Amino acid sequence: MKKRRGFTLVELLVVIGIIATLIALLMPALTRARQAARRTVCLSNLRQLTEGWIMYADEHKGLLVSSGTSSDATWVNGGNSRDSLVTGALYAYVNNTDIYLCPNDRVNYWRTYSMNDFLNGAWYQGQGQQAKKITDIRHPTSTYVFLEELDVRGYNLGSFVTDLYPADDWIDYPAPWHDDAGMISFADGHAQVWVWGDPRTKNIPGNFAYQPGNNDLRQLQAWLGFPPYPPNLQP
Repeated sequence: MKKRRGFTLVELLVVIGIIATLIALLMPALTRARQAARRTVCLSNLRQLTEGWIMYADEHKGLLVSSGTSSDATWVNGGNSRDSLVTGALYAYVNNTDIYLCPNDRVNYWRTYSMNDFLNGAWYQGQGQQAKKITDIRHPTSTYVFLEELDVRGYNLGSFVTDLYPADDWIDYPAPWHDDAGMISFADGHAQVWVWGDPRTKNIPGNFAYQPGNNDLRQLQAWLGFPPYPPNLQP
């Protein structure tokens, strides 16, 4: 009877090496698949919030829910807590708190998304330009409603303010939760991946970042919903 022969050390090392190589090949694909799934969830969140925003206007004779930050009449009632969501004016239309948070958000506990302050907010009211009713939005396919905000300063909560063209500074900051892209929705109800072209956009520092020539800032200025628009980015 022949004696059974086990694996030699060399053979075991070869097998371990093959397994390690397979893992190394599969991990990037798995990571990409996971990130794609999270982007899909985030886009779905934005579509549902925007549908709720449209439903609110339909039931209030075209009046837009306020994008301000300080009372029950606003879409969220200030802050970044569960109470700020459930006491906000939009919660009756989007009453699942999970929808307010991107799965990649590493800073906030309850809310990732903020609303374009041009849409019945406070900042642009002082400048004489603001959409109070949904019929005031002249370019719904290119006027943004919600985007992901990196809100680490603790004020202007729930409202995203962008200074008008030709300003070169960010007032509020898009969140870098998807590497080189952000998620954004528009007044006609669609949402999309916003791929950034300027590497500075995902590395915005603390207060009021000055970034001359940042084309991502120019794009957001073009999506505000009212002029002046960057000359090469007309709605």
